[in-house]
Formats: sequence, C-alpha cells, structure tokens
Amino acid sequence: MKALVIALAALPGCLAGLGSAEAAERRFTLSGFDKVRIEGDVAVEISSDAAPFALASGDPRALEALSLKVQGGTLYIRRARRNAPVEARKRAALPDTLPLVRLSARAVQSLTVLGHGSARIDRLAGARPSATMDGNGSVEIGSVSADAMAINVNGNGSLKVGGTAARARAVMLGEGLIEGGGLTLGALEFIGEGPVRARLTVNGPARIAVKGDADIQIGGKPDCTVRQTGTNAIICGGGLAVR
Repeated sequence: MKALVIALAALPGCLAGLGSAEAAERRFTLSGFDKVRIEGDVAVEISSDAAPFALASGDPRALEALSLKVQGGTLYIRRARRNAPVEARKRAALPDTLPLVRLSARAVQSLTVLGHGSARIDRLAGARPSATMDGNGSVEIGSVSADAMAINVNGNGSLKVGGTAARARAVMLGEGLIEGGGLTLGALEFIGEGPVRARLTVNGPARIAVKGDADIQIGGKPDCTVRQTGTNAIICGGGLAVR
C-alpha cells in the first residue's frame, strides 16, 4: 500500500513532464548583428527594424541542442546533432519537427542557410545584400532594394525573393530553385550547373551560362547572351526560346 501511495503521488509530476515535453520556449538576448547564418535543422522567422532578440519554441530536446551566438557582426544559429543511438531508436517512428526561432533585428544584409532548415525574412537590407541556400532547405525574402545582389543556391533547396536591384549575380549548383519573378533587375549574370530552375525578371542585359538540364525563364525586357552545354530550356523575354 505504501508503494502504491508513493507511485500515485509521483504520477502528477510525470504527467506534467509529459505535457511540458510537447512544447517549450527559450529566450535569447543578443548584441547587434547584420548577418545571419543558420546551420542545422531549424526554422527561422526574421523581423526587421527592432531591437535584437530571439524567442525559440519547440520540443525541449531540440531546444537544448540549439545555440545562438553573435560573433563579428554575424549571428550564428546552430542546432547540434545529438549522438544518442538509444534515444534515436526509441523515436525512430516520430517525425522530427523543426524548432522555430522568431528573431528580430535592426537590419540584416546577409542571410545563409546550411542544411535542411528554413528562413523567412521580411526585408534584406543594404546596397549589396547576399542570400545563400546550401542544402535542401528554403529561404524566402520579402523584399530587397539594392545596387547589387548576390544569390547562391547549392543542392536541392529553394530561394524566393522579391524587390528590386540594379544588378544581380546568381550561382546555382544541383537541382535547386530560384523563384525571383517578383524581383526586378536591371542586369543579371547567371551561372548554373545541373538541372537547376530559375524564374527572374530583367530589364537589361542578362548573361546566362548553364551546363546540364537547366530550366530558366527570364521575364521583363531582357537582352540575353547565352552559353550552354547539354539540353536546356531557356526562355528569355516574350516567350522567345534561346538555344
């Protein structure tokens, strides 16, 4: 009977632990930064024009593996991989939900995502902003207003961007996607290798060099120069196919 009483007394604590395992939060106070680098399986949402701060939510075990650190003006958001074979076997049938980091910043000029994570930002600031997706994740940029923009997509990931830039350089390797129909450019240099896909709008010179089974569509009023190897589908302004 005594053992039963002890077990019943412990039960509320066990239930509370189960409830808390479903969701948790961590807050981070940050110093100033203008670049963000995301490493690992994390979902990040960034709001501009606010004091630096971060609120992370998700599975407590995922949050324990999460670190945010500002170094040299760059905010590093990392989710460490856990070496726990026993726990991994127990959770093998459960989906891995990405922890969510809601981040505020004065202005972000450079955004990089490595791995399977995702990032959404309302605005990429500065005269020469840059965005990189390296892996199988996704990047979404609400708007830019730039003199020159650098875009890099490596792997199977996707990058969506809107706004305007006087010129841009886009480099792609793998099977990724650039969805830039909402980005209006004055000039473009595009380099792709592999079955990459890109949608961009250019009113001016567009230099395109691709190798592989690329699918490129350039809207607007572009003046295209194309160098290609392999079988590609390139449409350059007004439905004109360039071979």
